[in-house]
Amino acid sequence: MKYSKWILQARRDLEAATTLAASGFHEWACFISLQAAEKAEKAYFVALGMEPPLRRGKEGHDLVSLSSGWPDSVKVAEPAPKLAEAQARLNQHAENTRYPHAKSDSAEFIAPSEGYHRNDSQQAIDDARAVVEVCEKLADEGQRFASKLGEVLRGEVLLKS
Repeated sequence: MKYSKWILQARRDLEAATTLAASGFHEWACFISLQAAEKAEKAYFVALGMEPPLRRGKEGHDLVSLSSGWPDSVKVAEPAPKLAEAQARLNQHAENTRYPHAKSDSAEFIAPSEGYHRNDSQQAIDDARAVVEVCEKLADEGQRFASKLGEVLRGEVLLKS
């Protein structure tokens, strides 16, 4: 159940994001929310017995890109449009939450702490929670499938019949 450790950490990251938001660190709450969702998505790979995409530059951290590696049956079965919207919103927190940057629609340069507010962190936490919940469900189902497949491949199911 190695994948459960990924889910455990994703849930702890959500707790940290909530604490950070309550303390007014909205930029960090947004970034940690992205991290929670990323860990949850990688848990699904682990549950299927696959190595999660690690150290692949931005692609290894892009939630939409990560889920593109999921089986097609999952992409259709899950609430894909809402999940994709949540992933896209969370992806926006990869860099601007950590580095000073130009304000959107302006030449003004701002620190992350100046550009993120309570509504941003709450949306990010809600989005991450949705991704974590979907991924935990998928990982649980994926683990059961991988276990059954392993039994079949080892002949255990055929021997029990």
